[in-house]
Amino acid sequence: MPALTAAARLMGCSEHDLMMALSTRKIQAGKDTIAKRLTIQQDYEADGIDWTKVDFKDNQECLNLFEKKPLGLLSLLDEESNFPKATDRTFANKLEQHLSSNSCFNGRRDGEFGISLYAGQFR
Repeated sequence: MPALTAAARLMGCSEHDLMMALSTRKIQAGKDTIAKRLTIQQDYEADGIDWTKVDFKDNQECLNLFEKKPLGLLSLLDEESNFPKATDRTFANKLEQHLSSNSCFNGRRDGEFGISLYAGQFR
C-alpha cells in the first residue's frame, strides 16, 4: 500500500500507528452510532438511574477525510503517487481542491495542511 506508507511519512508516524489510529476512529465512530441508536442515555433517564450524561463526538467526517473514495486523502495520495512529476506542493494543492469542504481538513497557502481530530490539530 504505497498510499499508506506515504501518508504515514507525511504525518510523521509509522504505518502501524496510522492504521491503529484509523481503525480506532472507525471503531469509535461505530460505537457512537450504536450508542445513539440504542438511546442508552434515554433509557437511564427513564429508569431513574443516577448517571452523568456523555456527549459523543461523531468521527465520521474525519473518517471520510481519509477513507472516502474516490476523493479521500488516501485515494488522492495513491493517485498523486502515480504521477512522475508530482511534488509535495501538487499533492497539497490537490488536497485543498478536493477536501477543503471537510471540517477536519485545514489547508494552507504555503502547501502545508493540517487535520483536526478529537485530540487536536495535527500538521
